[in-house]
Amino acid sequence: MKKLIRHVIPILITVMTVFSVIPVHAELIPRESIPENTPQEAVNTAESFIKDTLIKVQNGLGYADARAETNKILFNAFLNNQTNGYSYGLLTIIANNALFEYRDLYLRSDYYSAAEEQVKVLISDLITAVETGVLSYEKAKEEAYTRIYKSVDPSYDPSEKEFVDFCYWDIPSVDSAYFNRARKLLLIALKWQDELYETKFLGVELATTRTGMVSITAILEPVTIEGTVVTRAYLHNVDIFNSFKFGIGDTVKVYKANMIIPQIAENATMSNTYKLPMICPCCGEPLNMKASSGGTMFLFCENQHCTARLVQKFAHFCEKTRMNIEGLSEITLEKFIGHGWIHNFGDLYDLEKHKDEIINTDGFGEKSYIILHNAIEKSRKCTLDKFIAALGIPMVGRHAGRILNEYFKGDWTAFEKAIAEGFDFTNLPDFGEIMNKNIYNWYSDEDEAKTV
Repeated sequence: MKKLIRHVIPILITVMTVFSVIPVHAELIPRESIPENTPQEAVNTAESFIKDTLIKVQNGLGYADARAETNKILFNAFLNNQTNGYSYGLLTIIANNALFEYRDLYLRSDYYSAAEEQVKVLISDLITAVETGVLSYEKAKEEAYTRIYKSVDPSYDPSEKEFVDFCYWDIPSVDSAYFNRARKLLLIALKWQDELYETKFLGVELATTRTGMVSITAILEPVTIEGTVVTRAYLHNVDIFNSFKFGIGDTVKVYKANMIIPQIAENATMSNTYKLPMICPCCGEPLNMKASSGGTMFLFCENQHCTARLVQKFAHFCEKTRMNIEGLSEITLEKFIGHGWIHNFGDLYDLEKHKDEIINTDGFGEKSYIILHNAIEKSRKCTLDKFIAALGIPMVGRHAGRILNEYFKGDWTAFEKAIAEGFDFTNLPDFGEIMNKNIYNWYSDEDEAKTV
């Protein structure tokens, strides 16, 4: 820790994008996140500009950074009259709602699953009513919203409020994730059988993230859904994977309307012969299953030296919206780590001792080294919020970093002292118990200490 702090002193102190062809159907933006009465063309337009950022969030990019990136892309597109006549405001609302959903699904999957289970219990009768046609989707949604509000404030009465005005001061504050979960569950209930498409299950693809959690994606025989060729479906956790009882060649039914990437509705065969690979796809070490606080099972690679964990950890640290060290891409970091030049963040600031070797590394040269060296030197001074966000503490990104920066007045020493004295971070705005726990777990983790 002290080595890095010596190199990086936190003190108090924003590219035109190559635009994609607009798709016929939105493929990535989740239906449940789309604002009511939004034209489909507007959704397609927004997605054409932000789909690369959405994919980055799937791979670990934080919400605050993703939002800043998409806002900039959409603003440039608007200035260049490339938004099909739709306003910057509408497109950013579509984009930001999608990013909220991606954040919960990919960066807070435990929270996502827990929120969905809570809402499912709360509106189970409404789901059945929509499935059987007893209640319209709109009526069910309105009742679902009321129940969610009442779960926070039992005295809430929609007849006394401007129900559609979510800025109304007396409406209790509720995480938007709960409304999205309600819309998703009701939309699933609304779908007709002819919206299901048959295909074959071919196996799974695992991907290890920088936190060690391993995502599970089902590989499918290609099937065309709503004009899109579908070959994959995201499986949120081990429990969901187990519930389908997969076997190679099983006939599965999938649909696309309500999820970011296609959802498997059912396995018609259920041969139950396929076993999850229990080897990390990056380092080859055995995988473990771990239960979340809500009891949901996930796959994890516990190897702290796993290539995926280390490379992505350092890439996260070097990102433009964090320490902004130009020249240290994931490919370059993988080379440097492989050569043994980088073991912790502090080593990034001692790369000068490897100057000759770096210059002679494939893809490098004198000019590349100078650019890298200058970027490293420039990053020695930064704000506390960027530094904390760069460290990769789970769920503690730039937004949390800004709150900490303001509270501790940009002083890292004050932040460390607060941890040592058992400061309760839940006293800060937007900090929950999980974030508080993550800070202490990170700070006391011996392997994290070796990296920092």
